[in-house]
Amino acid sequence: MCALVSAAGRTECLYCRNYFETLHRYVRHRIERVEFFSNRRNKHHREMQVLQTHAENLESQVYERDTDEQSRIAPALEALERARVENARLADSLEEAISSNAHLKQEVDRLKVLLSLVLAITCYCLTLLQGHE
Repeated sequence: MCALVSAAGRTECLYCRNYFETLHRYVRHRIERVEFFSNRRNKHHREMQVLQTHAENLESQVYERDTDEQSRIAPALEALERARVENARLADSLEEAISSNAHLKQEVDRLKVLLSLVLAITCYCLTLLQGHE
């Protein structure tokens, strides 16, 4: 199952090494996905803050106006409603990103444990191989 190769006086388990490299690539890919969703979550959070500030500004303008000026402030009320809808959409998107981030964090933690086991097995294989020399 394991092929032994001697290079510069060092014996290694190719199967373990290949498995470790594959696992390393997988973990790196998962970490990149976590970073992607984290960046996406941060972007949506910033957009949500901008929209929230915009919505708060529009609300303060609406409350300062007199009821006789309702026809003049109708466009501002419509913009406020669009901002609220967009804010709700971004909040849903943020929740999805947070959920994905939590799932990916669990996956990374699981892979870290698996990586530790692979590393221990690799060290054990190397110890066995050195004992046979």
